Amino acid sequence: MKKSEARIIFKQQRQSLSLKALNVMQDLLLIQFQQMVLPYAQIVHAYIPKASSNEPDPGPMVDWMKFRDLGLQVSYAKIDPSDMSMHHFMQHEEMGFEENQFGIMEPQ
Repeated sequence: MKKSEARIIFKQQRQSLSLKALNVMQDLLLIQFQQMVLPYAQIVHAYIPKASSNEPDPGPMVDWMKFRDLGLQVSYAKIDPSDMSMHHFMQHEEMGFEENQFGIMEPQ
């Protein structure tokens, strides 16, 4: 199966989930993540999930990592539409997000 085909199938499956089922899946994902043996991290890359697509929210996992690894920094990507390259920005208190042309939330 091609990656593009898998994306379509899993997007359809996510969108068919009820809010209750989505919350259960999110909780199970966090539980599984907490059971992984991970090395100390200084930086983790995250994203803002698209609610309309029922994407998994990495926020609870990032929060858990921040609790475990004090001083952890979080980065978010922004796409440069001129060449489709990605630029990464460290999260800070004043950081705002806006939707890009692809419907993806990015740092302002």
